[in-house]
Amino acid sequence: MRRRAVIVGVVFASLITVGSVTPAQAAVAPAVVVRMDEGDGPSTGDLEGSVWAPGDTADDGLPAATPVSPAAPWEPLEGGRFGEPLIGGTDEAPAEDAANQPAIYDNEPTESAVNPAADATDPTQAPAVAGRSMAARGAPVPPERNITSPGLGSLPYFQFQDFSLSDHTVARVNLGNGNLVVTANDESLSGPGIQLRADRFYNGLSLNEGSFGGGWSSSMITNDVGLYINPDTLSATFTGPSGFTAFFKKENGAYTPPPGFNAALTKDATTGADLGIYTITYNKSGEKLRFTPTGYLISDKDRNNQGVTYVYDTAGHIVSATQDSGRSLTVDYTNDANQYVGRMTDSAGRVTTFIRDANRRLQTVTAADGTQTTYTYDNSDRLTSITVPGSPNNTTTSFDYDSTNRVTKVNQQSTSPTWGARADVVTDFDYSFSPTRTTNVTDADDNVAVYNLDNQGRVTSTVDGRGDTRAQDWNANSDIQTTTSAFASGTAGGQTTIAYDSLGNATSVAMPTGAGTAAQYARGTTDCPGAATGTAFQVQCSSDASGSKKAFDYDTNGNPTKTTDVTGGGTGTVTQQYTYSAVGAAGTCAPFNGLICTATNGNGAVTTYSYDSHGNLTQIAQPAPLGAVTNSYDALGRVTQTIDGNGYTTIYSYDVDDRLLKTQFNNGDQTFNAYYPSGAKQYVWDKTIHKISYEYDTLGHTTKQNTYNDSGQPVDVVTYKYTDNGNLTEYTDSQGLVKYGYDAANNTTSITEPGGTCTTGTTAPAAGSGCIKLDYYPGGVEKSRTFPGGAKQVTAIDRSSRTTDITATPAGSSTPVVQIKYDYTAVPGSTAPADDRTTVQHQTAVKQEGITANAVTSYAYDSRNHLTAATEMEGATQSAKWSYQYDNAGNRTKYTRSGTSGASTSTANVTYNAANEITATSQDTTNWGYDAAGNQTQSGTTGVTSSYNNRGAVMRIGGQNIASYGAGNTTTLQRGNNTFLTTEFGVATQTVGTNATVAYTRTSDGNAASRRTSAGSTYYVTDRLGSVVGLFDTAGVYKGGYSYTPYGEARRTATTAEATSNALRYIGGLWDPTANLYKLGARYYDPNLGRFTQADPSGQEANPYAYAGCNPINGKDSTGLISEACGVAIAGEIFSIVGIEAALFVGGAASIASGGALTPLAAIGLGAGFGGL
Repeated sequence: MRRRAVIVGVVFASLITVGSVTPAQAAVAPAVVVRMDEGDGPSTGDLEGSVWAPGDTADDGLPAATPVSPAAPWEPLEGGRFGEPLIGGTDEAPAEDAANQPAIYDNEPTESAVNPAADATDPTQAPAVAGRSMAARGAPVPPERNITSPGLGSLPYFQFQDFSLSDHTVARVNLGNGNLVVTANDESLSGPGIQLRADRFYNGLSLNEGSFGGGWSSSMITNDVGLYINPDTLSATFTGPSGFTAFFKKENGAYTPPPGFNAALTKDATTGADLGIYTITYNKSGEKLRFTPTGYLISDKDRNNQGVTYVYDTAGHIVSATQDSGRSLTVDYTNDANQYVGRMTDSAGRVTTFIRDANRRLQTVTAADGTQTTYTYDNSDRLTSITVPGSPNNTTTSFDYDSTNRVTKVNQQSTSPTWGARADVVTDFDYSFSPTRTTNVTDADDNVAVYNLDNQGRVTSTVDGRGDTRAQDWNANSDIQTTTSAFASGTAGGQTTIAYDSLGNATSVAMPTGAGTAAQYARGTTDCPGAATGTAFQVQCSSDASGSKKAFDYDTNGNPTKTTDVTGGGTGTVTQQYTYSAVGAAGTCAPFNGLICTATNGNGAVTTYSYDSHGNLTQIAQPAPLGAVTNSYDALGRVTQTIDGNGYTTIYSYDVDDRLLKTQFNNGDQTFNAYYPSGAKQYVWDKTIHKISYEYDTLGHTTKQNTYNDSGQPVDVVTYKYTDNGNLTEYTDSQGLVKYGYDAANNTTSITEPGGTCTTGTTAPAAGSGCIKLDYYPGGVEKSRTFPGGAKQVTAIDRSSRTTDITATPAGSSTPVVQIKYDYTAVPGSTAPADDRTTVQHQTAVKQEGITANAVTSYAYDSRNHLTAATEMEGATQSAKWSYQYDNAGNRTKYTRSGTSGASTSTANVTYNAANEITATSQDTTNWGYDAAGNQTQSGTTGVTSSYNNRGAVMRIGGQNIASYGAGNTTTLQRGNNTFLTTEFGVATQTVGTNATVAYTRTSDGNAASRRTSAGSTYYVTDRLGSVVGLFDTAGVYKGGYSYTPYGEARRTATTAEATSNALRYIGGLWDPTANLYKLGARYYDPNLGRFTQADPSGQEANPYAYAGCNPINGKDSTGLISEACGVAIAGEIFSIVGIEAALFVGGAASIASGGALTPLAAIGLGAGFGGL
């Protein structure tokens, strides 16, 4: 268990989601957004914002609130702007470049003007003494193209080793050139379109002093970001927020972008208000950066012309940035000759201050909450340490360099309240240029990873600590065109191939076995009929290996408006439709462009959205009989109150860092959150139940979880220990200590249960040893799992790393007790690439509980990849069949079971209302019931009733009471006479009555491995979806298993005590035998109906109740929040069973978010890099 992303705060899901065309939730739920710091600096929504203020004139050198005198053209400072990476163009290369070494120069301090009166304690003043390597800064001017160190900043094709230092700071080491890139966020303000963020960047190889001093640049300050137009206008250089630089050359009257920079530079109108304005437009996202004729950034807009406004003073300083929502940020500068950024103040009065040391280097940043981040430097002005607020104590990360300023060591303090001080965590970097260019990274556990690079610093192959090799090949535009997995390395046909058109659009991806997905960017063909809409960079049609095709339509701004099934012989259904707001349009839903006004599903049901004058989503009018959802906001766009469809009111309050502090529910119940200075959660306290507190080490790993009783005493204590590299080594709860071992590639190789022992090597664990051993294929796919006594599960995979065979054998025998085979070809057993599919086509139960040996099930799918039939054959005889039909919104309208399906032969017809709620089935015994928030209150087939509290959590199902912690169902505490303890892994213990406790041993990534009781352990055999299909005891004796129908109903269950008492079954979910439902994270799932009993609380599913996108053979939803498709992720493009539809609509519809509060899916979709490179 390792942290892999930076948690940047709590925001609120806006209830409108990409791809969701029906009401998906009845209340605004808090959602943690994870910022993945990728791409070339801030993600879309990071630097974002600017609008030229009214009163500007095109020939002004600067945009301003009132007209000002024309400024001097954008000219370089004396000494130039040093150290910016150049994309495209040519530079005079130093001698060492001939050997493919980076051009890096030591800094030489220069004299500068001084201000003896400067006061370092005053944020508006700073001592002006010797600087990084520049003279007195003087008036700000946009940066000039003056390149000495290629490879600065963050671009999509750079590869980094990341170190998450806090909830606002990430340090990254570029593996191509050793450049240290530090990204720190000082402020973030939301609104429609591009968000306003104030980010700082440090580049270790840059000699630029930056707007903050000490090499720190800003994502929006003039000296750091801008466009330099060469005096002859035949070339231009764009300097991006993270420090990269892109060189445009004019050819045939148009500017040509450099390879790898997927954007266009144009000069706007030759007359009128836009005279001489330059615009950079990113191809995929449509984001537009506009510059004055002299290169000052004046606006950053999305494709709907919504974003942020930058206003300058007469000296060229940005003095304010205003998001279209009205939220703004003002900037104050030091009043000396250097004019550094001294203070930033947002529209809510939150102030961030910046203080420099005696050498004009940024030393201290004080946030609005009073916490401080401090920096130190060496005599060469290189950043040597960062000290950030801790959990609870401050923590320091330090950096060492070689003589060419490349990072050689990152040293992180390691201590925690739980375990005290430990040795520092050290990561070493070693660079070589002979005989090939390589970077070796030695992690804190002394595992070495080797990165091989080309002469542009792009990683071409890696060798991990086990010696496994992965490779990738780049085209001229720095797009990955082939990848070779470690498993397939050195084998014929082991590559995944991606093709692009002349515009850089990905047109197809083909897996090593042949299956793939294709996209077209033009219309008018048989495969893609109709007229094209949108831009040349937006997908018009897509197809998958099975021949299913979709067409996509867009409005004039490029917002997706319609998805149509155009498969030959398909439905021709319009499955999704959207309309958008437009400024000045009659009846528009918002005073902004591009916010979703209506979403219509395939059945024609319409959900309508309304917004306030700041672009906050204020109401969701859902199809009847659901009630409307209304939201209220504060001045920062944070949700302060939600009234759900039932009329329940929930009130939220926050701290100065936008973290959720208190939630008050309709009945007056409250939950409280407290945070450490680092932003990590210190405790959560449900006043009606109890408090749960947390401790962490300085690397951000959870080290302790305390659950308290009503007397305030800890009653359930869970502790965690880690290797220096962050791998979990010890987990301890009330049922004992579980230990984990790892190989040199950080794969878990052993799990030792409480009181057990594990030997080293490949010898099978002894009976009763409590030891599980794991082995892996090259690349980290699990190959085998060996249980006590020598029982074993072996997984076979194909060249596309897909599971093809699962075989389990008991102790002392090679005869399988469980064996399931999977075939992905249209013709069973075919090896022809043309027959390969991305979905499972056939499944053979060589040996499986209750199924005739070697029975083969074939699967059929419709053109929307919904499962329509599963037909089981015993030789030439059909033994069982399941058939399914769906309406255009994905509701299952008919299902038929026949043969030995595990249930009586039957056919059921199902009807729905406009809100996708069941109104009747042909097997009903009573009426169906739902409340106004969409919660199922009564099953018409079983008569079981359910009730819910004002938090949206299940309170009672049938005759058993259920208690959950906080809002929703995720953390269940009590169910009938069962008490649960939930940790970061999931359910850890289940206590029945007063003494019988079941503990679950889990892998280091949280998957269940065994069930432990006082009578001993039972070990799980699982299929490709994670469903438990077999059980072994502590001696390796087989104790029976399970088989399931396609949607997870129990088909056969062994009669052994081990099988009947085990609660983790289908996809590893918690089975409730009383309710006949599975508890899957946030919701309860009914496998008989193939749907959840509550609407999706995350708002991310196209149908709020449907399970796994109506394709349970190739996907699952173990969290109750989002379907997990079995797909292939290549070069940032995800091609899965849902095709590329989700990727198309993420980012287009994401701008509907109120106050910038995107759903998690939308937030991830927008994080592809500044401008969507």
